[in-house]
Amino acid sequence: MRQRTHQSIRATILAAICTLTMNGYAAFEHPAPWFEAFKDHADDRTLLEFLHAMPKGGDLHNHITGAVFAEWWLELGVAAEADGYSYLTKTRIENCGYGTNEFGPAPYLLLWRTISDRTWRGLSECEQREYKPLSELDADEREAFASALHLDRPHEGRAEFFSRHWQRINELTNNPHIVAEIIARNLIAFGDEGLLYLEAQVPVFGMRTADGERISPDAVLDIYRARIAEADVQASGMTLR
Repeated sequence: MRQRTHQSIRATILAAICTLTMNGYAAFEHPAPWFEAFKDHADDRTLLEFLHAMPKGGDLHNHITGAVFAEWWLELGVAAEADGYSYLTKTRIENCGYGTNEFGPAPYLLLWRTISDRTWRGLSECEQREYKPLSELDADEREAFASALHLDRPHEGRAEFFSRHWQRINELTNNPHIVAEIIARNLIAFGDEGLLYLEAQVPVFGMRTADGERISPDAVLDIYRARIAEADVQASGMTLR
């Protein structure tokens, strides 16, 4: 079905509201609030279009690195090569043993765990064979990568999200350019849905350059502010708090 513009949807909804409200007034001894009359008479599709088109206040307590489509992670991980970063993800297990990282034991038996090229170079030859560059994943592997970041299995729930998803995203969250783009995409997407502002928890610590050097929080904020100042984000009408 051809998509209608927001203006067309709003015009249809306003016309429906006027009609339904007038009918609602006739149906009750005392006039009912217009929304109650609209809600009682509108079908599911009209309600959905109404809720999508109406302005919203904002999205609160948003963990920005958790507000990401799985496909965005893959796309941004590949695009990061333009900034000098390179990422690989675990596509198979060779029974090399249990790895470690700077924070302690790493979840060795976890496919689609993404690491930087710098971290990959520090692995044993056996473990290096388990990883494949994001840019070289085939169609099936790209689908599996995305599925690993979706709650798309009957047994998956809160534990999967907190104990698997973040561990798979891993070093992608240490790239301030990726996080800046995530902020921008959220602002644009929320703006398209009629939101006015986003109140997000945005990471500024633990960020690294492509060479692995730590980036100061102030420098990270400068990267975020520069991206938010670009025309596509400004056109969203969103405010980030």
